[in-house]
Amino acid sequence: MRNVDEQKQQHCVEVWLNELRLNGFNEQGGYAGLARVDMKLADFGNVSMAGNYTSIGWGSIEQKLIQRQREEVMQVDVSTNLELGKFLPEKSGVKVPFYAQYSNITRNPEYDPYDLDIKLKDKINDETDPAKKEEIRTLA
Repeated sequence: MRNVDEQKQQHCVEVWLNELRLNGFNEQGGYAGLARVDMKLADFGNVSMAGNYTSIGWGSIEQKLIQRQREEVMQVDVSTNLELGKFLPEKSGVKVPFYAQYSNITRNPEYDPYDLDIKLKDKINDETDPAKKEEIRTLA
């Protein structure tokens, strides 16, 4: 009879986990820079140039790690406003205003947008064909 009673007994197991933590976060901070130049070229015109750069990991002090920037951004802006009529004789009285502008933003993500767990630099470095490297960079 004792064998049957032992089989009917219930067993209970309790497991406690305390202080689950994650470690290994990349706490590397980023940096940013801004430069601007405005030049007045006497009565000929003016030229303005500006550039911005922010690195991966850039963010404010209040931001959490997950909220910080995950891409490198380089921005260049150049504009000019000139009076090309200054090259003509003054007697002609011809005025030729000229305006030109160039702007470019380049974004390089930290991770490949199509393989989110692979760093873009690692994927590019692993590729041996230069044409494929450029294709990966362009698509990202």
